[in-house]
Amino acid sequence: MKTLNYISRLSFYFFFLSFVIPSCRTALINLESELQSLQQADKSWADACASKNVDRMLDSYDIEGYNIDPQGNIHRGKEELRKLWANEFAKLDYSLTWQLNEAHVAHSGDIGYTSGSWDMKFTSKAGKQIEYHGTYLSIWKKQSDGKWKVLVDKS
Repeated sequence: MKTLNYISRLSFYFFFLSFVIPSCRTALINLESELQSLQQADKSWADACASKNVDRMLDSYDIEGYNIDPQGNIHRGKEELRKLWANEFAKLDYSLTWQLNEAHVAHSGDIGYTSGSWDMKFTSKAGKQIEYHGTYLSIWKKQSDGKWKVLVDKS
């Protein structure tokens, strides 16, 4: 009788654990693949900027995303970001390019950053060629659809 009781309890534990253990398993994240995806998102964002397409630029931002410009001004929300990029793209001979130097994805696979250097050129209203150079750091958030979007853009 003791043996039967022991076997019954053991069977119950195995049965119970067969449901509990799989539910505790977390999805394995391929960090190398996520890193490549993040780097491609940064490149696509640069391509959107090169095309001077405001809508494509805005599409690169998370719904809570914002930009901190070189003067420290914060541009938050789609309308402020739209105004920022429309004003930039309206400058004569405007060009903004950046070079990705570093990218990293957190072990969680849902947050990452890219950083590098940027160059901006345009012609002033007086006809003078203006050039600025600097560095950037962008924090990215992975969306539920798997796409990476900019949460914070600091140049």
